[in-house]
Amino acid sequence: MTAQPETAWIAIARTGTWKDSSGKSHTFTTRDFDAIIRNYDPATEEAPLVFGHPAEDAPAYGWVQALRRDGETLLAQLAQVPAAVREVVQSGAYRYVSMALHPGGDRLRHVGLLGAVPPAIKGLGPVQLADGEGVVSIQFAASGREAPGGSMTPEELQKRLGALEQQLQALNEANAALKEQLATSEKGRAEAEQAKATAEEGKATVEAEFSAYRGEQVKASRMARLERLTAEGRVTPGEHKDILAQVEALSKVPDPVEFSDGVKETLEERLWKGLEARTPSGLAMTFSAPGGPAHGPAHPPFRQPEASTPDLSRKI
Repeated sequence: MTAQPETAWIAIARTGTWKDSSGKSHTFTTRDFDAIIRNYDPATEEAPLVFGHPAEDAPAYGWVQALRRDGETLLAQLAQVPAAVREVVQSGAYRYVSMALHPGGDRLRHVGLLGAVPPAIKGLGPVQLADGEGVVSIQFAASGREAPGGSMTPEELQKRLGALEQQLQALNEANAALKEQLATSEKGRAEAEQAKATAEEGKATVEAEFSAYRGEQVKASRMARLERLTAEGRVTPGEHKDILAQVEALSKVPDPVEFSDGVKETLEERLWKGLEARTPSGLAMTFSAPGGPAHGPAHPPFRQPEASTPDLSRKI
């Protein structure tokens, strides 16, 4: 059984005239309490904390470390009280405290925790053994006879203490398991966050590669279209640079535009159709037409518009 220091001061007696368990009256004054305090030396005779008022060979469940008086009340400081005993007290099985004195009435014999047996002194409250609580108010009841089955036997107490120790051990194990689950959960959360970041990075890479590939495809498609127009004699090689620059500028407006002829199409497509509508020149023919020139364009050269972005606020 693991003992833990108990530093709380508890009231064990008050001044006045009280009857002991045998019905005999005793009067206690502050001078009597001062004598008990003066005569108490835990180094030579340490008073135990017991259950009830047992014989001398009963087990101790704590020790009185010191005594002091607070006005009309005698206080005891308990130490080495097992956690399981505190559980028993808190359960309500032993709610009161009393003291026993050696013959002569000026030396403390033991402090007893009482259940159904009323204490010899009335007017104090239930004992509380929580650490750090300081002075605790104790309330005593009138003396009387023990009710059958009102308090636990030593065997029942030992069983109760053993059961409480098992409960404490189970709680400690459950707490350790929860801590392990929390650590595992934190690790899993970190791994999930890392996986998410990796996936997002991979998505961005794929999107960038797709965009680059699509751009190359668009450029290849435009060049193929331009080469076809050149082969048909509708465009000259010298116009390629200006046409591609204009196409790139018009592609910045991807949405269709309604023109004055009622046709809706993109500005880029409108440009291509304008080029395709040109009259083929003789440069695309192996032989010139009879009586016609062997060389020379049949259409005016391509002129790049002055503005690269058209006014889309009206029909074109």
